[in-house]
Amino acid sequence: MKRLALLGFALAALACASPVAQPETAAPAASPQSAPAPPVVEFEQRTPEIEFLAAQGLEQDGKLDEAYAAYLVALDADPRNVALLKHLAELAFRLDKQSEAREFAERAVASDSDDAWLRLFLAESYRAEGDTARMASVLTAPTGDPLNADAAAVLYQAWLQSGDLEKAGRVARWQVDAQPDLPVGWLNLAEITEQRGDAAGAEKILREADAKLPGAVDFLSALANSRRGRGDRLGELGVLSELLARAPKDAASWLAKAEAEFDLGREEDGRRSLARAEELQPDDLRTTMRIALLDLQRGAFADAESRLARVSELYPEQYEIAYFLGVSRRRLGDTEGALAAFDRIAENHARFADGRVQVAGVLEAAGDYAAARIEVERAQHAENSRALTYYHASLLAKGGDLAAGIAELESMLRGGTDDAEVHYNIGVLRGEAREIEAAVAAMERALALEPNHAGALNFIGYSWAERGQRLDEAQALIERALAQRPEDGFIVDSLGWVLFMRARAAADSHEAAGWLEQARAKLEQAEDLTGGDPVISEHLGDVYAALGKKRTALEKYEEAVTQTPRAGEQPELQHKLERLRRELGPR
Repeated sequence: MKRLALLGFALAALACASPVAQPETAAPAASPQSAPAPPVVEFEQRTPEIEFLAAQGLEQDGKLDEAYAAYLVALDADPRNVALLKHLAELAFRLDKQSEAREFAERAVASDSDDAWLRLFLAESYRAEGDTARMASVLTAPTGDPLNADAAAVLYQAWLQSGDLEKAGRVARWQVDAQPDLPVGWLNLAEITEQRGDAAGAEKILREADAKLPGAVDFLSALANSRRGRGDRLGELGVLSELLARAPKDAASWLAKAEAEFDLGREEDGRRSLARAEELQPDDLRTTMRIALLDLQRGAFADAESRLARVSELYPEQYEIAYFLGVSRRRLGDTEGALAAFDRIAENHARFADGRVQVAGVLEAAGDYAAARIEVERAQHAENSRALTYYHASLLAKGGDLAAGIAELESMLRGGTDDAEVHYNIGVLRGEAREIEAAVAAMERALALEPNHAGALNFIGYSWAERGQRLDEAQALIERALAQRPEDGFIVDSLGWVLFMRARAAADSHEAAGWLEQARAKLEQAEDLTGGDPVISEHLGDVYAALGKKRTALEKYEEAVTQTPRAGEQPELQHKLERLRRELGPR
């Protein structure tokens, strides 16, 4: 009874650590009718069990540091208590006391080497320290095999991340042999085989596993991903068709199928696959987002906006949705709707800075450079970066303060550092201010630091082509830039333009016609790569006009006008358009 009384008192008053003393104040005199005073109970000294109970109470109250100290008191009285050592190891880990956590786990394993949880805990501690040898020692049996399936999972990931494919492969083989009816070993073995460069061997493993476990779809999914990773979109599509014949309600596979079909140019098939995925999971946010992002990627901005607007109403605090809704509306020309979407993004969200940059772009296009700078500054406050500094400097220059823009960029070179990207951006600002010689000098400085800087190569080459100078060298520079960024539509445009200028400088009409056809092909490629740009449309208009296709040239000039022309780069566009309209007359 005495122990029970003590336990009840300990839970109610954890601070008690010694027998209770009588109060020092005098008790009132007892009257004849008063009940006799209760006997004074003296509690025995606190035990490890009581200290453990006290620590648990503190831990449940969220007082982790105090609980940790109380557990240590309990451990002093019973230093080989495995349960207490385990609990201390876990609590030390939660308190970010990594070395202490490892020490407690080591002591516990020394007392109970068969405890699987302890071994896994200790192994993860060693792994976090980069000590893979000790990690393996606590997860491996004397035979060299993993202790169990959980140990195998940790060992596989560790060896895979460290690049030791041989050891990872041995673990994967153990998983297959120990658990042949589970997909994990087969998938790991196929992954390692492919990483070793044996794609055919990996496919053979996946097919074998699929035959042994025909109810699973994991193996066909892995095979489809493998073919996609190798650029075999047709092969991927074939495997996905197999998978969907077996699991026709797998929305993720319908989405993957749609992506492959769009990539192969099968637009109608892709749309049908998208519709099927959406039909299967109409209320699934992740599915809708994937479809909307695929819409954006393929230029179906109205479809993206419709989907995103719907889920945005359902999930108003999903700021990722708000961001992409703003992007889609901006591409549709709905400036007011785009700004409303971007303004919904909370300041503490990862997309806040991106949203403010989008708003800055809208304001810049409207010519309000001061307001655009304020938005960039808001973005910088949330997430500063070199790119934002470059943008801020460019807005200063566009707003009429070129010196301030240059000074902001040059401040990045203080302290003895020299940076090709900074010199490149200085060149861009000077180029936009039509200080061409100073711009080229800055670009040459960038190339001195980074000889294959694609932007600088392209800028110099295009600047020479614009003035009809050094066309052989200009073409060589642009081709060097294109070798660095072959899918950059603006560099392809530069190559098309230098070819056009070579046509104008040609000695005879036959040579000029050859250059013009090359220029046309490159500029059409640039248009496809960029999705449309006013300068590229004007360049195509010039080429078609030179080829005698004046009606097509007029269409390209009109297209350029609708694409928000850049006045500094296109001073003659309106004049060309009006002259052709007068020449061709009514349609």
